[in-house]
Amino acid sequence: MPDADVLTYSFPCQDLSVARHWHHNTGGIDRSAHNRSSLLWQIERLLHEYVGIGKELPRFLLMENVSAILNRKNITNFHEWCSVLEGLGYINQVYTLDARDFGVPQSRRRTYMLSVRVDSPKQKEDVELYFLSHNLEDISLPNDKIRPVGDYLRLDYTNEVYRKEAIESTPNYTPSRERIFNNSRKLATDSKPNNDIVAGTITTKQDRDPNSGIVVYDKEILTENNTHYRNLTPRECFLLMGFQESDFDALMENNKEVRQGVNLLNNAELIKLAGNSIVVPVLEEIFKQVEDIQQIV
Repeated sequence: MPDADVLTYSFPCQDLSVARHWHHNTGGIDRSAHNRSSLLWQIERLLHEYVGIGKELPRFLLMENVSAILNRKNITNFHEWCSVLEGLGYINQVYTLDARDFGVPQSRRRTYMLSVRVDSPKQKEDVELYFLSHNLEDISLPNDKIRPVGDYLRLDYTNEVYRKEAIESTPNYTPSRERIFNNSRKLATDSKPNNDIVAGTITTKQDRDPNSGIVVYDKEILTENNTHYRNLTPRECFLLMGFQESDFDALMENNKEVRQGVNLLNNAELIKLAGNSIVVPVLEEIFKQVEDIQQIV
């Protein structure tokens, strides 16, 4: 087992979210469900293996998942998980945070749990006092402090890279895409962003009804197969997750061609990576707390 100061973990959300009912997945995170979301309990196994071989447990654990983990269906099992960690000497701080409160124009609520291993009653008291006075749920930005969505959209089609990415993100205009057009948030019309709204949650697929938001075509029509709209590009999805544009450029520079005309990661896979990520400014604030608490424990 590796030495670790911080162990981060998540697990598939499909059996927690509303979508589970469509597939008759009702087990949630019950340890006996043997579904995707119950992979949570593999973290229990790993931690007990640390104990079994006499290795020091990680000082910090960080969990992230959809906020449905706290709903009535899942809360009993979640409390069981918290009790497991408390039995191993951890204090748990649970946050449900929205990306908008950290300046990112994306409506994205996720639940996080920062668990801190304490070795004495004094450490326990100090960490509990820290969390009382540093509750990230108290952060609430007014709308005028959230960065405009136009800062994250790439609407300059004189830039050949942005133009190519926009064309690749324009689906055929079928009856199902007409519903997407009608139901989705209109984040921009050509080069004019709608800075009065924010994007919906960046998911692992943009060609869905409704999606995170669309760019409406007006004067600047890029393709003949759909003169109405395009989806967000992978670049825009990464930016709306808080990554820097240089990060995305570096990813693309290393997205090697595995055979002629085919790269290691296609657009669908890039969007899946973005949708499964954590909003960077949110994660930064949590890790600032880790740095603070390191001075206590």
